[in-house]
Amino acid sequence: MKDLNNIYKLQLLCTASGCFMKMLFNIYFAMFGQRFDSVKNILQSIEIILWTFYYLLRFLTTTITASLTSKEAMKTRTIVAHINSRHLSKEIQEELNLFSNHISSMEMKFTACGLLTVNSRLITAAIATGTTYLVVLVQFRPQI
Repeated sequence: MKDLNNIYKLQLLCTASGCFMKMLFNIYFAMFGQRFDSVKNILQSIEIILWTFYYLLRFLTTTITASLTSKEAMKTRTIVAHINSRHLSKEIQEELNLFSNHISSMEMKFTACGLLTVNSRLITAAIATGTTYLVVLVQFRPQI
């Protein structure tokens, strides 16, 4: 898990933050940046909404995959402990103890450059933060 974090930490950070920012601005511009006076403007708004769904799907896929992978890694600890409790030969029990100690000392979570943990809680945090930012953007929107 540590190697995967080191390999993908920058990509996770760019994906999570990039998708969040694109969704936020796309929602804002779909709501307030377009006039619906022509077919061209309506088509542009539909395009913005489709791009928003694309970034949402990308964000959810990345987050849920990382969360499920972490949960499966945690299940490995339980499975190894359950197998180790059986009556096995001394060599196998020693190997299982070493493996169990190794996976128990590791942190089983994905982080984006150590700034945020990529798990299912990130989805609710992004929704709450995005809603707050949209409210702030709406309050500072110039009245036309």
